[in-house]
Amino acid sequence: MLKNFIKLKQIQQYFKISYKHLSNTYFQIENKSNYLRVKDNNNNYHDFHYFWLRHNCSCFKGCNNAQTKERTISTTDFPIDVYPLTQTLSKDNILTIEWSDANHVSKFDMNYLIENSYAKNITHVNEPIIKLSDVEIDYNKYKTQTLEYFKDCKIRLDTYGSVIVRNRGIDTEAIIQDFGGELFHSHFGRLEDLKTDNTTNKNTDQLGN
Repeated sequence: MLKNFIKLKQIQQYFKISYKHLSNTYFQIENKSNYLRVKDNNNNYHDFHYFWLRHNCSCFKGCNNAQTKERTISTTDFPIDVYPLTQTLSKDNILTIEWSDANHVSKFDMNYLIENSYAKNITHVNEPIIKLSDVEIDYNKYKTQTLEYFKDCKIRLDTYGSVIVRNRGIDTEAIIQDFGGELFHSHFGRLEDLKTDNTTNKNTDQLGN
């Protein structure tokens, strides 16, 4: 039994080493005009826009809160035309990018990128066909037609993934009721006030940093 166990561990170790060896040559990186292309040895490629990569930096030096692990960087904190100054891919498949904005450095595990690939083997990108009027509705139009209001909201959410309701007011609780009335509590409580120096959140460790 012990002999078979040792043999099994040796086999597992062999495959672990073999996989690691393959992973060193699994990915190739190419720079494009405004995105990074990742190729693998299965003839797949994954495109990641520089803007997306910069916004998804996982560091705790201005991009994420070290305690809550939540993102703190805003898309307005860096230029929309941000681009890599340098990039390196280590033997353990960690991609390191030095960015054009203040020489900020980001590190990405290639497994994370592949798992979050949003443009795999894309050969053509159609121009957006959605217009503001497609997702926009005027609350005043419905008056007491509550069911019609809910129906039109749902149609837009199902079709486009978003809805913009004009003239609904700023009664937060009423708006919550519009969409079912159930909320998932977060680290900051039932609701999170997105403003600095507030005292209404359950925890305020991230805000104002």
